[in-house]
Amino acid sequence: MSRYDDFGEYSDFDDFDDFTNDYSGEDQVEPEVSNDDGQSAGDVSTTTVAPPEAPLKKPRRKRKRRISPEKEMTFIEHLAELRSRIIRCFIYAVIGGAIGWYQYERIWQLIIAPIRPAMEKYAMPLVFGSIFEPLLFRLQISLVAGLAIAAPLIFYEIIAFVWPGLLPHEKRFAIGLIPASLVFFIGGIILAYELIPIAALFMLRFLPKDAQVLNFVRLYAWSVAKIALAMGLVFQMPLVFMMLAKMGLITSRTLITKWRYAVVAILTVAAIVTPTIDPINMLLLAAPILLLYILSIILVLWVER
Repeated sequence: MSRYDDFGEYSDFDDFDDFTNDYSGEDQVEPEVSNDDGQSAGDVSTTTVAPPEAPLKKPRRKRKRRISPEKEMTFIEHLAELRSRIIRCFIYAVIGGAIGWYQYERIWQLIIAPIRPAMEKYAMPLVFGSIFEPLLFRLQISLVAGLAIAAPLIFYEIIAFVWPGLLPHEKRFAIGLIPASLVFFIGGIILAYELIPIAALFMLRFLPKDAQVLNFVRLYAWSVAKIALAMGLVFQMPLVFMMLAKMGLITSRTLITKWRYAVVAILTVAAIVTPTIDPINMLLLAAPILLLYILSIILVLWVER
């Protein structure tokens, strides 16, 4: 049958439809079929279409601290702010020292309160080593009392200086940590004041009948201050372990498996803090520290959950 009609034009529409169906798609590629002699079976050449390129991923930016432009300060402005806050802290300490000087008698009663039962039972007076010591001791007590009275304001100045540079989650953590730290510190001081009378009465039981203790004021006050400060710092142990666990530096499994080393370390600290060498006072100080270690394990387990 002829492929041309009466007017001499191509009229085989079936072949044309097959051609358009085979090559109408943009992504459809028909491989070229070759015969045994390596020659192409058809005269139609094929073209390959490259796949679309994947969009480039933007580099991940590091998290930056969000500080409003109004709060951004230069290095010189930071130094000026630090200088003004240090001056205010010094003024707070001076005012607190003046209050401590005029309230010296009340502070003196607080100092001798832990040892008063032993003084009354064994007629043990507190003595000064020289005529200059009463004045020097009052100056020292006024200075320490001034720092203690001004401590909340000084602590506020420190927090106010570093607060703008903290991230939101750091601020939330600090809001819960600071009050807890203060409560634990005061609890350690109170416990020290409760243990000192017990320790003093126990040690004086070994005093011979014809002997008398010459208790120097400065030595006694230094011992009481050292024990109270040490107990206040030791009571921060649960919070320290909780912070380390939150940073991933320690686990509850480590605290549980290393308990023997912890007991040795606690007994060593108690022996250093105890003003005497008797084991009873050392155990009196070590017992609450061991309880704090157990509390630390509980808090670390809570952080891990």
